[in-house]
Amino acid sequence: MATQLDYAYYRTIDKSEVDLVIEGSFGLVPVEIKLNAQVKRASLRGLAGFMADTGAPYGILINRGRKVELLTEKIIQIPFNFI
Repeated sequence: MATQLDYAYYRTIDKSEVDLVIEGSFGLVPVEIKLNAQVKRASLRGLAGFMADTGAPYGILINRGRKVELLTEKIIQIPFNFI
């Protein structure tokens, strides 16, 4: 079964951005990719803003963290070595 997916990035006029947006029959999934293991809340601003603007139900942060965990109620961290 083939799934049609579209990929894009997101950037606002104020330079807030999301590295990858995946769109399919499931809706929109914003994905942010960070080099560090620990993420400051301020660096999630673009992801949270995108979710608020589009109604995306959740967002994904890929980084060098040690474990899969919820960073906020709607943003999940997935370490790159789990992918």
